[in-house]
Amino acid sequence: MKTASKMWMPISASALVAAALTGCTLTGSGGTAGSGTSGGTAPTGSGMSGSGMSGTAVTTGTASGQQTSGAMSGGRSITGTTATTSSTTGSMSGGSSGSTMTATTTTTTNTSTNTAANTNTATTNTVAATNFGSISTVFYPSGTEIGAALRVDRMCPPEVSANANFTYELKVTNVTRVALENVMLTETIPANFTLASSEPTGNVAGGAASFNLGSLAPGQTKSVRVTGMAGNAGSIASCATVTYTLPICCTITVVNPSLKIEKSMPPILESQCDTLPVRLVVSNPGTGIARNVMVSDPLPAGLMSVDGKQNVEFSAGDLAAGQSKTFEFQAKASKMGTFTNSATAKADGGLTANSNTVNVDVRNCNLVIAKRAEKAQLFQGRPATFTIEVRNTGNGVARNVMVNDAVPAGATFTSATEGGKLVGNAVQWSFGDMAPGASKTMAVTMNPGTSAVINNTATVRSVCCAEQSANASVAYDSAPAIVVELIDEPDPLLVGEETTYTIKVRNQGLKTDTNLRAVLTLANGLQFVSGAGASPVSAGGQVITFGTIASLAPKQEVIWTIRARSSAANGDTRQNLSVTTDFFKNPIVEIESTNLVQ
Repeated sequence: MKTASKMWMPISASALVAAALTGCTLTGSGGTAGSGTSGGTAPTGSGMSGSGMSGTAVTTGTASGQQTSGAMSGGRSITGTTATTSSTTGSMSGGSSGSTMTATTTTTTNTSTNTAANTNTATTNTVAATNFGSISTVFYPSGTEIGAALRVDRMCPPEVSANANFTYELKVTNVTRVALENVMLTETIPANFTLASSEPTGNVAGGAASFNLGSLAPGQTKSVRVTGMAGNAGSIASCATVTYTLPICCTITVVNPSLKIEKSMPPILESQCDTLPVRLVVSNPGTGIARNVMVSDPLPAGLMSVDGKQNVEFSAGDLAAGQSKTFEFQAKASKMGTFTNSATAKADGGLTANSNTVNVDVRNCNLVIAKRAEKAQLFQGRPATFTIEVRNTGNGVARNVMVNDAVPAGATFTSATEGGKLVGNAVQWSFGDMAPGASKTMAVTMNPGTSAVINNTATVRSVCCAEQSANASVAYDSAPAIVVELIDEPDPLLVGEETTYTIKVRNQGLKTDTNLRAVLTLANGLQFVSGAGASPVSAGGQVITFGTIASLAPKQEVIWTIRARSSAANGDTRQNLSVTTDFFKNPIVEIESTNLVQ
């Protein structure tokens, strides 16, 4: 049990005690002379006779200044729940036998009734009162002050006149340390008494007036004043009973704890590689303690905590009314897209709560790179220029974008645009962050060296973006370069003298040439004598033909010599050499002058 209540009840545990209160008998004027009985002897005519009845009888008389008192033995009798006390007081004037006297008789009857069927003793105390002739006090239900719940005081006048209103009063006091409920005082209405009024107003029925005094706090007193008149001379006997409830109470606090959970996270994650901060706040907006609170956040597919959990749980322990606890964790995304979820909370007693639904748009960069050669084919020795374009086609920011272009073996770096620098054997560019849709264009130029082909690759990298590469090539077509020489020695010639013509054909290019054919035409005044060299020589008149050279490799040279004789002094003459190849279809012509003199 969480709460224990104890209450000590007087006498017994009964919550309802009924008791007969002090009764009051009022007697009118007109007593008789007599002698005391069982209480002593008074002279005839000097006092009033009275008798004790199951109680104490006290007779007091006054004559010629003389007082006689008598007491009855056994002065107090308590039978069961009834105690009766009679008191008779008389006075006589003049002191002579048979004289007129006034006597007042007060009879008090006390009845104590215990609903638990216990036998109790009621004690009656009679004292002088200022406004009333006597005050009678009874303690209920014990009959004594010890163990009592209520003290009831009855205050009555000792004598009243017929047909004249008089007032008497009853006071009820709670002598316990706890409140008494439903206190009800019931006063009987004698046959010879007419009720005029009461304070408070009672409920008159069946010859009794009931007064509902309600609750009495510890030490509290409530009074009932009754006003009425006696119809005839004689006596009026009335009695009162009181009932009450002594409750035993227990106050139980009724609580209603409840749960509330809120989830928050950024609506946009710009990069898939960024972490997603998640915040959960669980609270108890109800009353009382929410016990063993658990918080759960089941993440959707594509999201998980940085420590690899798909379902993130926290123990919030107990939450007092109005208390809240906050939990935070970091999540990461394995793919792009929009993710939706909510968190839950639960506690003992079947308490549950669902959070608000939150959405996060996970974005990511997507870099593409393209590369092209300014000219796809060049002759050897010409520099090659490549253009590179990088574009972010994703929906997230590309951070720390870097482009790297390796210089091929044999080639050398010449220049780069957009701040490209040669680092090691590669050209590098740094562009920082690139927003979605942004692009960068750059160029690099390099010399091929002896390479026949430059195969150039550029690569773009960024934080969290997939690395991308692009390639472009330049092919170098090396051409043959034919150099022709025709030299005579000696020169000039006298008629009849001979000179030697040396013919040289050399391939200065980087490519082999094929089917080289040469023809030498001599001027008039010269006659062919002989010829020799790289291929057979034949002459027909002034035209000398050399045998075809099948191929002439780079740097290869072929030589012929021709001997000719001057036959006429024709002066300044020209010898014409014509060379063709498969590459050089238009003749390469070399002219040599020879001076023929006498």
